[in-house]
Amino acid sequence: TMAGGQGTRLGHPGPKGTYIFDVEKNKSIFETLCETLKDAWRKYDTVIPWYLMTSRENNEQTIEFFEKNRNFGYQKDKNLFFFIQGELPMVDTEGKILVGENGLIKEAADGHGGIFNSMVKGNVVSELDKAGVKWVFTCGVDNPLVNMVDPYLLGLAITKNCKLATRSLVKTS
Repeated sequence: TMAGGQGTRLGHPGPKGTYIFDVEKNKSIFETLCETLKDAWRKYDTVIPWYLMTSRENNEQTIEFFEKNRNFGYQKDKNLFFFIQGELPMVDTEGKILVGENGLIKEAADGHGGIFNSMVKGNVVSELDKAGVKWVFTCGVDNPLVNMVDPYLLGLAITKNCKLATRSLVKTS
């Protein structure tokens, strides 16, 4: 789960995944996503390892949030893992590199496109390989209704011998 963003646009003062998505049940986006994984755990009798890509800005807060909520039933370091996404130099609208007051080049998270490099640098790929994991599903924390364990998408990818499968919806408005 790509969860490096802050909840600024939501008017939320913390990591986006800590935003209370289900107000009636007081559930955060992270808890809602975790319930999807736990449903699959029960249905398929296997624990799906959950890797969360955080950012330098929100990593500590995200981990603290999970610990405060007892990891929503997932065991950290056994089937719940955190890794930090990479960063790139910041540039202004004219392409000039931004320098901070300290004289150092300003950097910001490299976004969704950096997930694969971050997975390699964070040893995620080697851990998945050791565990025999053959397929990885990636999603943004922005989509709390996503089905992270979709047997139809996976089955289609396997049947058609695809290295990559994706699904998208066209916006109607």
